[in-house]
Amino acid sequence: MQKTGVLIIGAGPTGLMMACQLAMQKIPFIIVEKDPASTTESRAIGIQARSLEIFEQMGIADKFVKEGQPAQDIDFVVNGKIVEDIPLSGMGEGLTKFPYLLILEQFKTEKNLLDFLESKKVKVHYDTTVMSFIQDNDKTTAVIQTKNRKKETIEADWIVGADGAHSIVRHTLGIELAGKTYKQSLFVLDCHISSPTISPTHLSVALSSTAFAAIFPMPNHHYRIVGEVPPRLYGKDTITFEDIQSDFAERMQMDIKLSKPYWVSLYHAHHRCVATFKKGRCFLVGDAAHIHSPVGAQGMNTGLQDAYNLAWKLAFVYKKLAKDEILETFNEDRLPTAKKLVETTDRAFNLIINPSKIGLFFRTRIAPKVIKFVLSHNGFKQFIFRTVSQIGISYHSGSLSKNASFGKFSKDAPKPGDRLPYIADLQEKITPTHFHLFIFTKNENMEEIEKMAEQYKNIMLVSKITFNETTKKIYDAFGITDSSYYLVRPDMYIAFRSNGKNEKEFEEYLSRFFIS
Repeated sequence: MQKTGVLIIGAGPTGLMMACQLAMQKIPFIIVEKDPASTTESRAIGIQARSLEIFEQMGIADKFVKEGQPAQDIDFVVNGKIVEDIPLSGMGEGLTKFPYLLILEQFKTEKNLLDFLESKKVKVHYDTTVMSFIQDNDKTTAVIQTKNRKKETIEADWIVGADGAHSIVRHTLGIELAGKTYKQSLFVLDCHISSPTISPTHLSVALSSTAFAAIFPMPNHHYRIVGEVPPRLYGKDTITFEDIQSDFAERMQMDIKLSKPYWVSLYHAHHRCVATFKKGRCFLVGDAAHIHSPVGAQGMNTGLQDAYNLAWKLAFVYKKLAKDEILETFNEDRLPTAKKLVETTDRAFNLIINPSKIGLFFRTRIAPKVIKFVLSHNGFKQFIFRTVSQIGISYHSGSLSKNASFGKFSKDAPKPGDRLPYIADLQEKITPTHFHLFIFTKNENMEEIEKMAEQYKNIMLVSKITFNETTKKIYDAFGITDSSYYLVRPDMYIAFRSNGKNEKEFEEYLSRFFIS
């Protein structure tokens, strides 16, 4: 029998992120994957700014940026003609170090994460199937079958199910993936395109009276096409390039020729979500917990953040730095996020596929103009970027954010549950292994708070920011009028804030979750 801290089941991007985060925390784990090797297919290709921020914290963002291709403009093509050209550049300027959507094939994302694990001397156990598992109050016990068909037992403190839509973890726990499957299926195709209308650097949203397609330029001079499967192919379990290519130009009503296919797949679109991400000592992350339409390139990025949110909490409990109660906040943080995502992508998908005359009129005549108008206004533009890039996700309702704000702050000041703003390199100070206490000294010293931080030195690092002309911008951004402090979580979210000392309230907050 092998014993470990965490058994990770599934080695797609979400499982690999979980492994990377635990490796950074130096927590023992085993990661298994039923497939014989990592994917060689492009699959998920959009990497959002929030994911790149996580990669930056890991020290590997440069690899992704070097290999990927930032999305530039969006062309709306209606019946073969470009009706709107909407620039994307500048949407996220000042909000993040990565103000764009990065296009990169999933197999390269997985390769970069595997390289990171290799640097930590960790390997994935491929061709290994979890046959069954049980749990009690103290541990989990799983039976696995290795590639030589040998059965082994793994005892772990926790199990993390990153094993996709057909998750054995979810099925064993008896948790339903509730929702529905759309009648309409999608195809995903990587190929070369010849067309006077399609730009090699712009995203294209192509619409006609009979079909739609989203077309993404890829880093190696070909394209990704996502579109609705024509009705004549409904009911098929597989799809070929010829199925799509034969009448694609006719259905899109445009001058376009497809050739040299790299990959084609049939995609049954769903919108489904579990009622809980946690049951006992078992957790669900990524597609095991939520699946939805590919609108907005949200799926893989959401899974990466699930793992990122959970890993540091498991690590703190394993190291006896935090109480078990902190593990409940994983569900509190990520379940509302997943439900909102499923609902949002469902509405967007229904607008796209609505076959009625009104739906068609809206898609082809109204939507491109509305989107261009909205993106011409800076406030709307930043709101959309925050939403799509996932830097706007907040955890206000979780218990880690409750009773965690004291003193008066300006209305726009970041509050507990918000992501730490991208300002004056503060994000660069956050590590995945510690909280970070920022102490702002203006009119009085904060010795009492510094002493309290010393009591919890195993969980938090401290930075003091003295008020002067150089730091005034930071004080203004954080709504600080007096000596204050902000406590930031390892995942870059604000945990606690105080304008003034309020040391009693700070001590009560820390004692709720942490062990000094």
